[in-house]
Parts: sequence; C-alpha cells; structure tokens
Amino acid sequence: MALIQCSECSNQVSSEAKICPHCGFKLRKIRDSKLAKDTKAGLGKGKEWLVYISVPLAIFLCRFVFHILFRD
Repeated sequence: MALIQCSECSNQVSSEAKICPHCGFKLRKIRDSKLAKDTKAGLGKGKEWLVYISVPLAIFLCRFVFHILFRD
C-alpha cells in the first residue's frame, strides 16, 4: 500500500482507497488510470534492447533456414 495525493484536496490518501477520506473525492478512476500508466511505462523500461535484437535475429534465422532448405 502506497500513499498518493488526492487531486482535489492534495492530502495524502491510501492507494487502496476508493474515495478521499478528507474531501470525499472519488479516487478509483484516477488511481486505476495512474496505475495503468505506471505499469505501461514500467514494462518497456529497459527492455527495448530485446526488440532491437530479437527482430533482426528472427529475420536472420528465417533467411538462414530458407537458404538451407531451398538451395539449388
């Protein structure tokens, strides 16, 4: 459980809370969109190299296999 800031009253609120206990502002939608944004940002972070290596490697392997199988 982490503390987040309520966008309505700026008080600290539990990340599990659905409404702010101080002002009653609904946090559910904001918390879910922030979580999705953070998750999306975290997934790609540091793993771009995997795409840059795996795509050319897959192309090379396909060309190599077709060359072996269909050489005249």
